[in-house]
Amino acid sequence: MATNYLINGAMYIPAVYLVPGGIYAAPSYMLYGKTNLTPAVTGSAILDLFTLPGGMLQNHNGLYIWGFATTAANTNSKTLSINFAATGAIGAAPTGGTAIVSVVTTTSGQSLLVETWVYRTAANAQTYAGYSQAAATQGTPTTGTLTVTDTSAIQINLVVNDATAAGDATVQFWGIQFLP
Repeated sequence: MATNYLINGAMYIPAVYLVPGGIYAAPSYMLYGKTNLTPAVTGSAILDLFTLPGGMLQNHNGLYIWGFATTAANTNSKTLSINFAATGAIGAAPTGGTAIVSVVTTTSGQSLLVETWVYRTAANAQTYAGYSQAAATQGTPTTGTLTVTDTSAIQINLVVNDATAAGDATVQFWGIQFLP
């Protein structure tokens, strides 16, 4: 027999989150994902972005955001990061926001991984924890707090910094997922 729960005025049935007008999100709902992204410029640039609608963090406990990239066969510096709440357009450097997790390498032909969890702790207050890895080398975990207005849209950016040559890092996939 299924058990029904109410969360924020909406009915939660395991694996489905129902609100008036349809399905809102499930406990582990894939929100956004994209594959095979290569920067066309050198320097720090937003490679892809997702705009989280205002109020979405009020209806969900948090987000899981990750990205995976591979690097060219050279020793140029390459950085992959997740920037939370910046502004900017694809192909341009982000303005403001917080780089909540990043990984840097100069090693030839390497895999890069960034992943982070962002949780709403109160109105307009969030906490995050991030993790990065370059091939077999694990980065130091990052943690912190944010004070982003969650009733407004929040831009989440996948940022690549190819310091020497465009295309030194190619993002194989990245995604954003709601958390219960």
